[in-house]
Amino acid sequence: MPAYAVHEPADPAFGDLTCDVAMMLARELGQPPQAIAGILLDRLRDPGQWLSGVEVAGPGFVNFRLGATFWRMLLDEAVMAGSAYGRSGVGRGRRARILRVGTPGMGRPGLAEGRCRALAGSLARLLGGSGWVVDAGDPVTSPEGVGLLAAIVDLDDDASVATLRARVDPPVLRLVPVAPVRLSRGGERVRSRDVAWSDVVREIGDETARFFVLLARAGSPLDLDLEQARRPDADNPLNRVQLAHARLTGVLRDAEVAGVVREPRPDLGPLGGAEAEVLRQVVAWPDVVERAAHALEPHDVIGHALTLAAAVHRYYNRHRMLTADGGLTQARLALAACAKHVLCDALGLCGITAAGRV
Repeated sequence: MPAYAVHEPADPAFGDLTCDVAMMLARELGQPPQAIAGILLDRLRDPGQWLSGVEVAGPGFVNFRLGATFWRMLLDEAVMAGSAYGRSGVGRGRRARILRVGTPGMGRPGLAEGRCRALAGSLARLLGGSGWVVDAGDPVTSPEGVGLLAAIVDLDDDASVATLRARVDPPVLRLVPVAPVRLSRGGERVRSRDVAWSDVVREIGDETARFFVLLARAGSPLDLDLEQARRPDADNPLNRVQLAHARLTGVLRDAEVAGVVREPRPDLGPLGGAEAEVLRQVVAWPDVVERAAHALEPHDVIGHALTLAAAVHRYYNRHRMLTADGGLTQARLALAACAKHVLCDALGLCGITAAGRV
């Protein structure tokens, strides 16, 4: 068999997964890829009824659409995992260290240094939750037994990078370049060099500052608007996530007050299209954590929390969790509990409490 790829299509209109196997086989067999794809579809078996549709598209892509049975199966795994949901052992107990490279400058730490500190903390939590043992020490002078060195460096600090590369084995070293922070207040630019990280923390709070500097990829310049960060409404992205968590907490509390006893493993069959958006974001969580830890990019965790929060708000505004149908209520409460866990876990990995200011 020639090498082929299965991945998520950029456009969800093409399904949940797409595969180029027919085009790869066409090169070997000298036959049209559409014809090969048709043969593959005729031979395809789906004993678990995971698929809601399979189609041939374009020059011979095979597109798969995953059905409700598949998504509910993953949600059942989330329910059973409980507080461990999203954790993995991919690090296999190997040692990892996070090192800040370069000289941050004299005096009080500036905005870039604050961003580096927030990044280092979130990386430690991400790697720890993915099976790595994150320990202290100088990995440059004592690299024995270290399987991963995440070196946080200022963008374009070529001198420090060259020194590090000369002293650390290439397979162990992972560079995490950090771009500057551009500060503004209500859209008006603020001279960032005149502001220390402690000034920002004093104005908007430690957790809010940490959230905002983790919103973008570390290697991309970051615009931090202090006025937006202080807003108590939905214009503040942190508030949107914390409000979604508060709404789910309220739903679970209302169920308890109403005397609804939650089943430890309810039948998820009653969940349908109305819950699909929230459900898909919930079951994607383990993959999000694993990818973020592998790529050393905690901003993906924040991004997923924002996407899930938006889905929760849309669902909350349109549907009632507690219904006359006890089976549907149990299934929806299970989904609510899992979504709440994911939001809490995402913020926790970034050093932020879910309750916050809401």
